[in-house]
Amino acid sequence: IINRLENVLHVKDEGILEGDILYRPHIHRATEKAIASGRKPEREAEETDRYQTLDGALACLLEDFSIAGLRAEHDHPRLPL
Repeated sequence: IINRLENVLHVKDEGILEGDILYRPHIHRATEKAIASGRKPEREAEETDRYQTLDGALACLLEDFSIAGLRAEHDHPRLPL
């Protein structure tokens, strides 16, 4: 499983992202489509509002993959559903 969280500039012409995600937090995830086409598995990305800081990104990563034994605080507390 590949998951990469970033908050950096990507230029659309570089072919890194599908869309215009510039200087905003985003999450790269490996996709079957990218793997089948022989490209970098984590080529595609989605903009997110789940984090703004490194600690917030780490909290998302720990939550997404159910990683125990490490702690990180979310940037914005999540309210129970």
